Amino acid sequence: MWLYYLNKLRMNILFQILCVFTFVIALGDYCPLSFKQFSYALSLSIKELLVFCLPFIIFSYLTSCLLSLKQRALKFIILILVGVVFSNVLSILSAYGVKIIGLLEASLQKATMIPSTNILTPLWHFTLPLLIKNDVALFSGLSIGAFLALFPHPKIEKQLRKFREKVDYLLNKIFIPILPLFILGFMVKLSHEGQLHPILQNYAHMFGIILVSLSLYILLMYGLAVRFSPRAWLTCLRNVFPSAVTGFSTMSSAATMPVTLYAAEKNTQGNKLVEAIIPATVNIHLLGDSIGIPIMVMVVMAAFGHSPMDFSTYLLFTGYFLITKFAVAAIPGATIIIMVPVLETHFGFTAEMSALITSIYILFDPIITAANVTGNGAFAMLFTNLLSKKQAQPQEGFIS
Repeated sequence: MWLYYLNKLRMNILFQILCVFTFVIALGDYCPLSFKQFSYALSLSIKELLVFCLPFIIFSYLTSCLLSLKQRALKFIILILVGVVFSNVLSILSAYGVKIIGLLEASLQKATMIPSTNILTPLWHFTLPLLIKNDVALFSGLSIGAFLALFPHPKIEKQLRKFREKVDYLLNKIFIPILPLFILGFMVKLSHEGQLHPILQNYAHMFGIILVSLSLYILLMYGLAVRFSPRAWLTCLRNVFPSAVTGFSTMSSAATMPVTLYAAEKNTQGNKLVEAIIPATVNIHLLGDSIGIPIMVMVVMAAFGHSPMDFSTYLLFTGYFLITKFAVAAIPGATIIIMVPVLETHFGFTAEMSALITSIYILFDPIITAANVTGNGAFAMLFTNLLSKKQAQPQEGFIS
């Protein structure tokens, strides 16, 4: 009997990911350089393949979901946009509550960003051409799915269903089983370049503020989704843990989307709505950015002697930030790169302040991305509950 459970544990994706974490933290510094380079190159190659396939995944899931909605497709698209805007505004404004509590008085004047001098290079470079951009796949999927929902065409729908089956096979039979290998290389890179310890040391105070704020907000979202049922709440969190780890290690919400989608499906008992919600919101509903960046902005302003933002100024910041979210790709550092010109033009940021907040953001990007993907999963659950008019009943996913 114990051999059965031992074998089941060995095949458990969550257990494998925890083993990867433990291995890198305990033995990462002792691994041969060739192993690190090989692992990193393998992870980059898997990511390249995933990014290459991502437009097809987005297109397939969006068209499939909208076809299942039929006449409700247009209403669904409008509701998603309204829901994303509402959620983004609410999370950005919630970050202002941290200021009200008085936790932003500490400055980062003595904190310094120490660049890594020990860059890990992959053993090989593997690149594929980007045939279709993600935004093209997104709008194509929305347009074609909505059109076929309103004007059915059985032959085209049959081909789209076959295409969807191939995409499902790719994700469930190929990508999910190699997820630990996908994570390993990125974790080895972070360890080799010494980027894990600075997160806990140089910016411990602000890190704590951001981490606690994000954790409480995300826990509240999942709690609301299951009406604070302890068992369902815990199941949700266990299901999304692999997507949080993948987001942390890859620093890409887009690359993590298949894992986020899988977890969201388990948390909603396979509700087909999430197959459109997750792809449609992966680049525009970034909860980690919504809470993390405002806190960084206010702390950096305090560090350089600027007056604290009053609420009217913060509302202006919220408006600008909300608009930039629709121009951001979910890739490492993209959000702050778009926001820096806005901060310099409208909020008095100097070149030194921009350099500091960019460095801090890049340093915290793993945490921010982990929050982005888990927040997307919670948003999908809440949105599904709203449209289905019933509470989500999560089932075991990665941990089964």
